[in-house]
Amino acid sequence: MIDLNCTGLTKMTVLSLPYMKEESIIINFSSLAGFMPIPYINIYASTKAYVLSFTRSLRVELRKRKIKVMAVAPYWTNTKFFDRAIHKDNIIVKNYEAMYDPIKVVKKAWKDLEKNKEISSYGYKNKLNRYLSKIVPHKLTMLIWLKQQKIK
Repeated sequence: MIDLNCTGLTKMTVLSLPYMKEESIIINFSSLAGFMPIPYINIYASTKAYVLSFTRSLRVELRKRKIKVMAVAPYWTNTKFFDRAIHKDNIIVKNYEAMYDPIKVVKKAWKDLEKNKEISSYGYKNKLNRYLSKIVPHKLTMLIWLKQQKIK
């Protein structure tokens, strides 16, 4: 996960940048998980925090070159990921508070890119959780997650 979300993303970006012209676009996929520590899926959340921070910094660095950079930070999105991720051995994530349509997430991302937004987040619950992650202490955020997932 670290190799894919951090190392791979960084290497592909560094390799691609010399070939990118004005008006090029970089869209990186973070997650709502990137805004907060999450017990038991902490490596995933940490790598998504990396993607978010990397993207925000890159956005500033590439402004002079007129390259648009945005992070998409979806919540639970109904993709084939769940065909593989949900199985009898998965005892951690049991409660998916909301499950969003990937087409709507992508359409929102394109609209947000046109508005030159730094981050695209689709859905009320996603936006609410993102906002709360800024004001609620991380210790409490983690306790809420554990309670939602019925983890003691």
